[in-house]
Amino acid sequence: MRRIPLVAAGLAIALASASPSFAQATSFIGAYRFTITFGPACRAGIASLSASLLVTEAAVSRGSEVDGRPALADESPYAELTLLRTGSIVHGPFGTKGTRADREPITSWEGHLFLAWLVLDGTVTSGAGRPQARGSAFGLVSAGRAGEDYPSSLASCTVTDYTWVLEPQ
Repeated sequence: MRRIPLVAAGLAIALASASPSFAQATSFIGAYRFTITFGPACRAGIASLSASLLVTEAAVSRGSEVDGRPALADESPYAELTLLRTGSIVHGPFGTKGTRADREPITSWEGHLFLAWLVLDGTVTSGAGRPQARGSAFGLVSAGRAGEDYPSSLASCTVTDYTWVLEPQ
């Protein structure tokens, strides 16, 4: 009787059923509200902007990737949030499609059009429900009223003092 194959098979089963080191206790999934708040360096006519995102989370080699797209079907291809999550730390971009001069705007909860290219850093908190994240950001946000060719009447800033929150809806 050979015991080596049984030991190897048992070890393989144990390894396959063990939780990987990058598994998160709770995952981002479903509808989330993403809010960007303007800091003092930006002279904005509004305090913040929010957008509805459909968010998923998937394992990657060094943690997990949190990915979000606008919940409005006709705006889904025009913006994306991608955060690398390692434990309780997240980092990555949120942006709308296009170049700085020709970026596609999306609609905020407040009814404003906005475009953005931001780099986000933050932390994840988990309670009894789904996780949320918050932190700081730097980059471009431009916002205006519906109908503007290039939304900028309410804010147009490239600064380093934005704050943001990604919270379950």
